Amino acid sequence: MTLIRTPSRLPFPTMAQGEAHYLLVDGALFPDVTRWLDTHGVTEVPVAVLADGQYDALAMMGPLLIPLPKDNGLAGLWQQGHEDLQTATVVRFNGSVQTLVQWVRARSQIRLPDGRVVWLRLGDATIIKRMLENASDIPACFWWGINGLSLVTPAGFYHYQHDNADKPPAQSVLADRVEPRFHFTQTLVTALTHTTTNEHREVS
Repeated sequence: MTLIRTPSRLPFPTMAQGEAHYLLVDGALFPDVTRWLDTHGVTEVPVAVLADGQYDALAMMGPLLIPLPKDNGLAGLWQQGHEDLQTATVVRFNGSVQTLVQWVRARSQIRLPDGRVVWLRLGDATIIKRMLENASDIPACFWWGINGLSLVTPAGFYHYQHDNADKPPAQSVLADRVEPRFHFTQTLVTALTHTTTNEHREVS
């Protein structure tokens, strides 16, 4: 399964029935994300993906999911390209936020060709962008389970939607606890390592 990119002047595509939008951010990019949200009048509470019982101490430094109603202030800040949200991604998803948390947990760690397990900073849009640019090297079913992704750039908005070319995976692509479920090739690891923005934040 691959994601098809569509450039747009609109910040959000038409929502499918039952679809919800969530802002995926990297907690490490915010000294205090709760205070930041409060300062900007955002009442939605961030959900810490890494709060799974084994990485609770790191939870607020990892990927965070924030519900994103289109008419709230956070959505407006994102679509205006607020400097603090330039590395945030909108995830379009059918299902509960708890299920989306399981989806991100299954992708927060990956296995390298030499067998090592490392963190994948999915909350940083520069990493997601580089992965989308190297779509042919992404493991099968990696993007399965979400409707798509939206990124904001100086040139406008990019919406990525599934091509629905693949059959559903035989095994679950969700995880209750953070664990590596995908192997990355050396080609993909090299591409992420050479990300020019936030270089130290991709695979570590």
